[in-house]
Amino acid sequence: MSKLLLTFTEQELHKKMKSDRHRLLHDLTLSVKHQRVKFHWSGRQRKDHLHKLDGTVIKGGLDYNDDITLVIKFMNPETEAEESVVRYISELIE
Repeated sequence: MSKLLLTFTEQELHKKMKSDRHRLLHDLTLSVKHQRVKFHWSGRQRKDHLHKLDGTVIKGGLDYNDDITLVIKFMNPETEAEESVVRYISELIE
């Protein structure tokens, strides 16, 4: 194959990968959105105190290793304000 043809093939594959990744993220978010989860959170005022909180998943994502991440909306017990945090599935508790 010529370099020109290989370059064109590379460009087409990059477009396809970007499209596939976008579709995967969309499907992931549809699958996890509105799910109730429990997780640990250390407060800002008392770093030594670990809170066990309930939250709601608002979005799914992928990190640089393509591990699934979740954006979780929760009520901060220290300020009573709504906040969000990113957690891996492995960081969730039962």
